Amino acid sequence: MATKKQEEILKLTKTDSLFEAEKITGKSYKEDKNTSSLGLLLHIEKGKKLSKNLDEIGDTKFSETVESYLYKLSKFGFVVAYKEPFTNKEGIEENLYILFNKELGVIVKFDTFTWGDDGSWGEKGVPAPSVNGGNMYYNWSPNDINDRNSVISSGGFIFPKESKHIKLFNEGFKTEYVIENYPNNAKWDGSYEDFRKEQDPIDEKQKGLTKKAFAEGKRCVWVGSHDCREAVITNLSAMKEKGVFLTKWVESPFLWLSHHGETGNGNGLERIKKLPKEVQDCINNTHKKD
Repeated sequence: MATKKQEEILKLTKTDSLFEAEKITGKSYKEDKNTSSLGLLLHIEKGKKLSKNLDEIGDTKFSETVESYLYKLSKFGFVVAYKEPFTNKEGIEENLYILFNKELGVIVKFDTFTWGDDGSWGEKGVPAPSVNGGNMYYNWSPNDINDRNSVISSGGFIFPKESKHIKLFNEGFKTEYVIENYPNNAKWDGSYEDFRKEQDPIDEKQKGLTKKAFAEGKRCVWVGSHDCREAVITNLSAMKEKGVFLTKWVESPFLWLSHHGETGNGNGLERIKKLPKEVQDCINNTHKKD
């Protein structure tokens, strides 16, 4: 179970400081300078609390050195599956990293940025590279389809165009389950009121059939990603508590495997071919659909 500290971290990461300031003053930060200033103060205080909590449990933070980041994630089961050096526009060597957690089927990709003469120096006077940016990618199935919003980020459920309903799977996620007599949505005729009058009972029937399927052990899959810089361990721990990760993906999120030294997605597919077999087995050829 998530610790109290992790629950506090999750709450802080979801907190919008400007929104909180508006609740206090009753005014919009866009129109009231005091509200805007209060929002900034709340944001600074939130950052301090978040940083302190993350340090206490050994979780990842923004602008973390690569050495510290790799150490923290290695303790959570991640290994370096791929490393590729590249040169930035200042002529400094950086690296693209792809990490893998076999137990969860989660891939983390990030690139580095060497800040130079800003105080972040190594023991021998060499600039210490930091985590620049990246994402973690996964397939995840919630235990309760209605209890997921607090732990997910980008992505979506698998919803094939040819299907009338969200794709559900039997145990093991190997075969698709078809909901019989699943009603089509109402057709839009230009009137929201008329549409809702027809759609509301359809929504109820759809929800009822989906709920019944879940009660019988059927599951859906969220194909998603998170920013990989802050609170990686807390986010993954919360997801483990509310669902299960798939160690063999059934569909791939868009794997953005480039670094800041190239344009587009770089050599994404070529890099996938260079990954260890256990990583490719997890991806399960789903990347070919991208």
